[in-house]
Amino acid sequence: MRRNAIVTVAVLIALVALGSQIAIPAYVSSQVEDRLTQNGGTAHVEVHSFPAAELIGGKGDRIEIHASDLKLDLPARSTEVFGRLDKFEEVDAELVRVNTGPFRVDRFVLKRGKGERTYRLSMQASSTPEQLTDYAAERLGAPFNGFMGRFATGLLPWDDHPLPVSLDATVRSDGGKPMVLDASGDIGGLPVNPIAERLAGAVANRL
Repeated sequence: MRRNAIVTVAVLIALVALGSQIAIPAYVSSQVEDRLTQNGGTAHVEVHSFPAAELIGGKGDRIEIHASDLKLDLPARSTEVFGRLDKFEEVDAELVRVNTGPFRVDRFVLKRGKGERTYRLSMQASSTPEQLTDYAAERLGAPFNGFMGRFATGLLPWDDHPLPVSLDATVRSDGGKPMVLDASGDIGGLPVNPIAERLAGAVANRL
């Protein structure tokens, strides 16, 4: 009898452990998907952790995000938006057809490999001269003199045709705040680093 009871208890414990290993990641993934799509769009998120109970505290082995047609707010300033991502050993996020700030993003990628301390960010997008001007005036202030100079010299068109925008950056999290270590790209003459930080923050803020 006692042996049978011990076996039964062991089996129940194993079933509970197995159930939590399935149920907890599914629940956490669903919560992230809901936050990403609160303004529309679709998202598929997978979180991995062993044991899965670590996810309850926000920690995990890996998070994978594939989303499209999202509408994300572009943060006005750097905040601790990377706090959740930093708790995962690996991050792999790819978003397509996203609207954020003045940008229509065709593809946005944010990755960090296991054991790495920095994130790799890349983006291909478009915007119009008018949208970039408004964004620069509202969010960036004085540092966009060179951008306005390009308008003054006629290097940017005055019409409303979309301009291609590209960005590649290495981003480090400083206590959850995204900090660009190096960046390259063309954003209509706007300073690249603060925009890279805010684009990364726009995604991380919803996780």
